[in-house]
Amino acid sequence: MNKFYFKRKSFTKQPAGQGLLEAMLAIGLILVGLGAVLSLTLRNISAVADSGQRIVAVNLAREAIDVVRGIRDSNWLAASNSGPSRLWDDKLVPDNSGQGARAVLNLPLLGPPATPVAFEIEFIDGRDVNDDSYKMYRDNVNHQWYQDTTALKATGFNRMIWLDPVCKTAGVLAGVVGCGDTDTKIGIRVQVQVAWNASGIFGSVSKRQLTVEEYLYNWR
Repeated sequence: MNKFYFKRKSFTKQPAGQGLLEAMLAIGLILVGLGAVLSLTLRNISAVADSGQRIVAVNLAREAIDVVRGIRDSNWLAASNSGPSRLWDDKLVPDNSGQGARAVLNLPLLGPPATPVAFEIEFIDGRDVNDDSYKMYRDNVNHQWYQDTTALKATGFNRMIWLDPVCKTAGVLAGVVGCGDTDTKIGIRVQVQVAWNASGIFGSVSKRQLTVEEYLYNWR
């Protein structure tokens, strides 16, 4: 009986250190799994933030295009009523050739609720959307965005408007004011470029930008 007992005991004895190895392996697998989950979570947070900034950029671009369309429509109405000599592209071309064909949208500070808001296109000669001339600012009181009030808080967004003529014969002429004496201007290609700084997972910053384009014609 004693011999059998000792023989059986020798068969069931565990090798020294095997339990420690198993524990270390289990801890390693858990850490790998937690690291993957943490990395995926951080990437999701970054993607959500980037998506929100992109939505803001698209809305800023659409706002500028809507303002250009509104100025064109106002010119049509004025030409049909109080100002028969008003051109359809009035205020949508530079006053002189030295201003360039790139512009910013000026939104005056908000007044009383019944006060109409007058939008203005200001032409400047800057060609780079990241130039300080195209910065966007925000008033935290009325939550309104501006592009001509540096006393307000900078938003991190820049917006540049391109207004290029669409000519009947030559087509789109980028970076110029008109179509020339031998051609007819039939429309405007409106391109709005918005740039912003996107925050990375660990505080890194990367440049983002998008361009929204639309053609507005003198079809009245």
